[in-house]
Order: sequence, then structure tokens, then C-alpha cells
Amino acid sequence: PAWQEITVTLETALQMKSVRSKRHFIWVGTGGWVFLVNALKETIPASQDIVFHTIQSLDPQALTELFSHIEDLSVSVCLGTSQSGKTIETVMLMSALRERFDSAGLDYREHFVWLTDMCQSAHDYKSGEAAIRSFNDHEWMNVDMVPLTVKNQADINALFCAPHSVMMFLPLVLLLGGDMKALSHIYQQYLASRESVVHSMIPQAYSVASNQIDHIQVNLDERIAPAVAILVIQLIEQGLGSKQIGFNPRVRVASYGKETGFELVTVPVPTETSPVVKVMLTMNALSAFIAMVVYHRG
Repeated sequence: PAWQEITVTLETALQMKSVRSKRHFIWVGTGGWVFLVNALKETIPASQDIVFHTIQSLDPQALTELFSHIEDLSVSVCLGTSQSGKTIETVMLMSALRERFDSAGLDYREHFVWLTDMCQSAHDYKSGEAAIRSFNDHEWMNVDMVPLTVKNQADINALFCAPHSVMMFLPLVLLLGGDMKALSHIYQQYLASRESVVHSMIPQAYSVASNQIDHIQVNLDERIAPAVAILVIQLIEQGLGSKQIGFNPRVRVASYGKETGFELVTVPVPTETSPVVKVMLTMNALSAFIAMVVYHRG
């Protein structure tokens, strides 16, 4: 997306009453959405003024653990992420959090945000926003909504094209203390290298596809490998069809070496770029890599 479009989307979100003047940001979601926030949290030192929390488990102990780190709910906001607006775990978690805030006498309109599709998709008769606003268990009619994609563009989910989603840009600008100039610099660095990094994945994708390889080791820069490991593993295994009967792709992430029986794949990101740019380039390149593998395999 164009930088001007990103700016408009983010500035609108940052001006919401539910987001302004908050210290604790509770990111609620499943799989890649939460993994992405965790990767950013590990990559960028947060401003001293904010604290990021993530939760994706319905285990009561997880909620207990979460609230043990939050001393004041009045400066907290819960950000639920569901593309369809109907992800069961996310809906239930947001409902559980809503009950806690309601019990504290806090207005949900000032402490809850949903990130979802805000236009009707070709696969569903109802947008994520419409689904959320029509819930019966809790009334979300007046909750703040942020589109998951800049300008409500399609074809972005928690794994593929993640560097272009609002779930990349919004946590990132919050971690940067709202510094849009710093975010612009990061994005321009990303754009400058994106095409060349993706191009370098073509021969590797062809090799994996033509040799029917399903055990892959991805070697990444040691400064980002631990932060993005689980995100990379889910991206590749899910993209290659790990849920298909009779097909069992396996992925490992490392910084060096090669495990016996695994095909080595590298993502040659420029060494001089910052860790967060490396994260963005890596996720984009591996999304393209998987798409190419699937295409060549037919």
C-alpha cells in the first residue's frame, strides 16, 4: 500500500478514544495475528510509556496471568483481531475481557477495539464488522473498529502478506511511540529491498517444488530468528498443506548449520537493515516462496 494510505489509516486509529492515552495494549487473537505482535515486541524495544500483552488461550489461568501484570484497567485497551469477526476463540476471549472491564465500571467504548474486515468479502455475505456488531452475548454496536487492511484491500491474512497489514503497522507505530517519521523510514527501507529479496527466492522455490521436498530448514539472521520462528513455521507448514492427510511437511528455523534430511532455504536480507525491516522482508519473501512452491507443484 502507498505510504499516504497507511498514514491515513494509522492516524485515524491513533485518534480513537479507546486507543489514546493508554498504557496497556492487550492484543487478542489466534495464530499468526498474535505471533506477529510477539515478533514485533521481541524485535523493537517498546516505549517506556506502553506495555504490550498478547493472549490467545481460553485457559482461565492465562487470564489470571494477564491481569497480574496490569495494575490499572482504566489505562488499558483490548484489541481483538478476527478477519471474519467470528473466530470463536477470539470472540470468547473478548467477551471474557469485556466482563472484567464491565465489572470494573469501565465503558467498553473507551477500552475495546476490533480489527477486522470492514467490507463484505467474496466468501461471506457479511463483513467482519457486521458480524461483530450483531453479536448477542455482548453489545458491540458502538465499539471502535479498525480495518485489518489498508483501504480495506483484500488478500491479506495472518500469514500471507502480513507485512502489508494494519496488524503490522499499528503495533509497530505504537512501539515507536507514535513516531510516524520513524515508521516511514522503516517502510521505505523495506520497499527498497523487497523486490530483490523475493527474486532471490525463485531458484530455491523451484528446487523445493521440483524435488518434492517437504522437510525444510530456514536459516535467518540470528537477531530475528528466535522472534519469528513460530510465525515462519506456521506460514510454511500451513501454506504447504500440513493439514492434508498423507502430507506432512516439517520446518525448522535456525541461524546457522543444516539438519540432516532437511533442505536448506535462506532469506538473504541486507545485513545493514534494522531487525524490524528484516522481519518484514523475511515474512514477505517466505510468503512469495510458498506461493511459488505451490504453483510449481501444481
